[in-house]
Amino acid sequence: MRNFCQRLVFRLRHRSARRADTPGGRMLVRVARRWQDSGDTVLFDLVPLAGGALPPFGAGAHIELELLGQTARFALCNAPGDTQRYLIAVPCKHNGCAVSRGLHQLVRAGDVLQAGLPASGFELARPARFSVLIAGDVGIASLLGVAAQLAGSGAAFVLHYRGRSARDMAFLQYLSQCPYAARVSLHFSDGPPSQLLDIDGVLAGPEPGKHLYLSGPDSFVGVVADAASALGWRDSEVHCAPAGRVPGRTPVPETALAGDEARFCARQEEEFAALVADGVIVPVGPQRQAR
Repeated sequence: MRNFCQRLVFRLRHRSARRADTPGGRMLVRVARRWQDSGDTVLFDLVPLAGGALPPFGAGAHIELELLGQTARFALCNAPGDTQRYLIAVPCKHNGCAVSRGLHQLVRAGDVLQAGLPASGFELARPARFSVLIAGDVGIASLLGVAAQLAGSGAAFVLHYRGRSARDMAFLQYLSQCPYAARVSLHFSDGPPSQLLDIDGVLAGPEPGKHLYLSGPDSFVGVVADAASALGWRDSEVHCAPAGRVPGRTPVPETALAGDEARFCARQEEEFAALVADGVIVPVGPQRQAR
C-alpha cells in the first residue's frame, strides 16, 4: 500500500508540474520509455514534453534531473546529433543518490520530469590519430556518446570497459550489437586473469595525435590517469570525466538519505490524506484511484 501511495502522490504532483512554469535554463521532459538493462540499471528515453527537438549536446554531456526536491547528474548515452530523445542510464545506487532510487521506484513511462540543459561534455581532440576510451563501472554512460561520435566520423579508437562482474555492468547487450562492437573490450574483475584490464599494456606507446578519454569512479579515473602520466602521456592528451558527481557537491551519506526518505514518506501520508479530503482521490476498497 505504501508503494501505491508513493506512486500516486508522485503522479499527482507531476500532473500539476506540467502546467507550472520552469525556471530559466530548465525544461520539462516526458519519459517515453523505461526498460531494464543488465544488472540493476534502468534505462530511460526522455523526450520533449511539447514535442519537437531537444537542445543539442556534445559527446559526454550530462543533464541534471530534479526529483523529490533534489537534483543529480546523468550522462547522455545516445549519439550527439540525436535530438529527438535523451537516453540516460540509472543504476540503483548512483553514488548513494536518492534521485536514482526515486527514478527506480517511482518514475514510469508517461511521467514528466524537470531537467537542466545539457552541459559540459568531452571536447574531442581534432584531429586525433587514435583515441583510447577507458570506462569504469557507471562511467560507460559518459563514453557511449564519445564512441558513437568517433565511429560516426570514421575515427580510429578502442573502448575498454571494466566492471566488477557481468551481472553488474550496464549496456553489455548494446555494446555487443552496436556498429563499433569489434572495437570494444570487456574486462570483468571476477573473470579469468587473461581478460583483466592491463592498464600499462593499454596505455603503452603514447605519441603525438593519440588521445585518452577516461570516465568512471574518481578512484578508478585517478589510478588510470596516474598510470598514463607515468608512461609519458601529456596532460593535453588525457581527458577525464568522473562519473555521477556534480562539481562542488558532496554525495549524501546513506544515513542522511534514510532520514530524508522517512520524512518524505511522512509528507506523502499527509498529502494523501489531504487529497482524499479534497475529493481528488477516491478510496476504493483496499486501493485508491485518482480521478
